[in-house]
Amino acid sequence: MLGFGELGESPMVSGVPVNDLELPTAEYYMDKAAEIRLAARRISSPEVARELLELAYLFDRMAAYAERRTTRSHWISQKK
Repeated sequence: MLGFGELGESPMVSGVPVNDLELPTAEYYMDKAAEIRLAARRISSPEVARELLELAYLFDRMAAYAERRTTRSHWISQKK
């Protein structure tokens, strides 16, 4: 559950400050996308398979975002 504390405090997710959470890596999202695609190939319903492939596409996009996030974070830490 997402929540906000007092003014100036970090947002909270399930009682944990967002800044203290470990964010999933690009590799995690790519692995999940591959698992979803595998499930889509095994499903007999074309509609369900299509929805799973759309979900896999979203995981690919999240992987790309995570890659940019970690690349940017690495670049920023080197500049300091």
